[in-house]
Amino acid sequence: MVRGQCRERRRSLAVHFFAYQLFNSDLSNQLTCLQELEKLGFAVSPDYQVLKNIEKVGNFIKKQAKKREKLDFESDGIVVKVNDYNAYEKLGQTSRFPRWAIAYKFPALVAVSQVKNIYVEVSRNGRITYVAEIEPTILQGSKISKVTLHNYAFIANLKLNVADEIVIKKAGDVIPQITQIIKLNKNGV
Repeated sequence: MVRGQCRERRRSLAVHFFAYQLFNSDLSNQLTCLQELEKLGFAVSPDYQVLKNIEKVGNFIKKQAKKREKLDFESDGIVVKVNDYNAYEKLGQTSRFPRWAIAYKFPALVAVSQVKNIYVEVSRNGRITYVAEIEPTILQGSKISKVTLHNYAFIANLKLNVADEIVIKKAGDVIPQITQIIKLNKNGV
């Protein structure tokens, strides 16, 4: 059985995945597992490597963060694993996470845009939500033209107005949200 992560390529409609684990095998470490998956014809993450200390792991993460925008697939971070499978049982896990692996998330990518309009919508649950229509901008491979404003207090705290320049990010690399106002319009406070 193979478990992998799905990644949609930016420039195509095909869905590809990277395999990262082979179950029911007698392999002793992650490196051998990835090499075996490659021999079996599966795609694995192109930049995997075994690093000997935490400083090298930190340098690798920095290098990968710089390469992020040039990849032909979306990546929101790196998973660092202990290579030796025998250590997995000794290290154990919390109620939610293994202690032998850690996920490092890259900082969110941001874009600058301008608020064209602010309006109210009623959600399918019947809740009132506020939305900012913005100048369309590309962020992480998708065209963003609307940003959630959550509630009226959120708008008031930001002192957000039509024509303000804003910085947006995708919360969790999915939901567009405003993180900062760069410049208020002439009528703003």
